[in-house]
Amino acid sequence: MRTTQTLRSTQPRTPRNLLLCFDAFGTLFTPRSSVPLQYIQLGRHHGINVSEAELKKSFSSAFKSASSAHPNYGKNSGLAPKEWWSNVIRNTFTPFLGHPRKTVPTDLIRDLLHRFCSREGYELYPDILPFFQRLREYKTNSRALAEAQKDGTWPFTNTVVGVITNSDDRVPGVLRSLGLTVSPLSIMRTEVGKENLGDDVAFTVLSYDAGVEKPHPDIFRRASELFESTLHMRTRDHVEKPDLSSYEKVYVGDDLEKDMFGAVDSGEGWKGVLMDRTGSLNEEGETFGPVDERLVKRVQDGRETEMNVMVVRDLRGWKGP
Repeated sequence: MRTTQTLRSTQPRTPRNLLLCFDAFGTLFTPRSSVPLQYIQLGRHHGINVSEAELKKSFSSAFKSASSAHPNYGKNSGLAPKEWWSNVIRNTFTPFLGHPRKTVPTDLIRDLLHRFCSREGYELYPDILPFFQRLREYKTNSRALAEAQKDGTWPFTNTVVGVITNSDDRVPGVLRSLGLTVSPLSIMRTEVGKENLGDDVAFTVLSYDAGVEKPHPDIFRRASELFESTLHMRTRDHVEKPDLSSYEKVYVGDDLEKDMFGAVDSGEGWKGVLMDRTGSLNEEGETFGPVDERLVKRVQDGRETEMNVMVVRDLRGWKGP
């Protein structure tokens, strides 16, 4: 049986509020060069020579083994993320040491851990900083916001941004090093000072902290809880309580199953938007604008469903869901 659903509203736009959450890796930022190449470069610096094909195969094996033995970056095994990644690095390079008594240099492990905690290893996609700069202007310039609402460029009165990601505690530091301001509000820290209430990213939900990974609904539930905390902290001096129902909840990610369907299926009222920078959903010869709609197929419990989904390629031209 086949049915067709639409995953976004077709009602006329009116000024409203928006909770906008993003995935991190592959949506907001990406490696400056491929991860294997960066491993190879630092490996050579520390005296270990390996080809790209060999490194890719060894890294894939080490990562899969660690994920299988200690899922979610070691959360349920009592491992800290740093220890988990150290094991992955060690097991990636060990086959290329040339002698069974040799060990992977601790300096190599240290250098790789540092690189992939900062702008040394990652860069924002070109559209991300301009998008956040636009949101900053709307926060501080009421006239610019009024004009954006009038012409439909950005129809939201208030916008709260969060990050929900299958990752460990490196993500907030990576985003800060890339030029975004990130509040420390998280599952592990539920109170922040006034100085953080205007940050680009109001809160971060990490799978390591949540104990589950997307598409598990609990990770989206935890985001809803942190969103409520954010609004209460922003309005704690106000007489009126914040109207949570006035906020549309939207999640943007690059994985159809984990991000888009995970958000929609969570039961938390989320809408999903697919970030498809490469046009992977395009038919051959199709053109693809910065914002589009695509019909995607999904099979659940033996039933095929067709869904019209919003697809975004570049946030600079995005006017919201």
